[in-house]
Amino acid sequence: MKDIGIRCGGLVLLLVSALAFSWLYRLIHAVPRSEGTLGQYGIAAIAFLSASVGLGLVALGYSIHDPVEISDRWRSRL
Repeated sequence: MKDIGIRCGGLVLLLVSALAFSWLYRLIHAVPRSEGTLGQYGIAAIAFLSASVGLGLVALGYSIHDPVEISDRWRSRL
């Protein structure tokens, strides 16, 4: 059940990303054209981050919480 919830959350993030990208497309292609504003850069960042995290959650599901083994080379030497 946790796996389905995490994957559904990923789908929601992908939907948010698609909506943000379409909104950004309409803003950029509006007449008259202008340079990118801070708000447009913010929308692009939200779209990119939600797409990245959403795709990761959909692909991995609950296994995103699985522990990973770190090589001796990268462990701190205390």
